[in-house]
Amino acid sequence: MKLTEKNKEVGIAIQKFMSKHGQAPTVREIGKMLRINVGPVYVHLTRLKEMDIIEWDPEQSRTFRILQPEQLVLAPPMEF
Repeated sequence: MKLTEKNKEVGIAIQKFMSKHGQAPTVREIGKMLRINVGPVYVHLTRLKEMDIIEWDPEQSRTFRILQPEQLVLAPPMEF
């Protein structure tokens, strides 16, 4: 299984929110930051959790924990 750029963007959004606010975001806040609906946010979060990049309890609010921040680096934009 491979991480997509969007998966990484979700992880990075969690990191940025935590740095700014001192707590993890809610799923809804992640969606708002990335301008995507809650359903796709859950898909990306599940992928990150399956790959042990984040830890998260979907039954509790604000429980995200980044386990492998080095995996959340976006590829540089391509130049033409």
